[in-house]
Amino acid sequence: MLYATTVAPLDAAGLAAAAADAAEVISVEPFHEGTLAGPLAAALAGRPRRFLHIGAPRRVLRDYGSVDDLDRAAGLDAGSIRSRISEFLRG
Repeated sequence: MLYATTVAPLDAAGLAAAAADAAEVISVEPFHEGTLAGPLAAALAGRPRRFLHIGAPRRVLRDYGSVDDLDRAAGLDAGSIRSRISEFLRG
């Protein structure tokens, strides 16, 4: 697991070193899902990998409620993230 406090500029060398032996890479992004797809793929080029990008959906959320309700509706609550990661790793 690698936690980056900033993504601009992306620490491509640090990411490549941390993920050198990883066959799967999972990115939980604080913005739209897939925003980091290009930069991550470029930083980790040279070895086949499977990627999963989790972030805010690229759709309008029309649900109202608490922050927990909105996270759940967007699939960004802990249970939804865990489920997506588990399914990805099984696949």
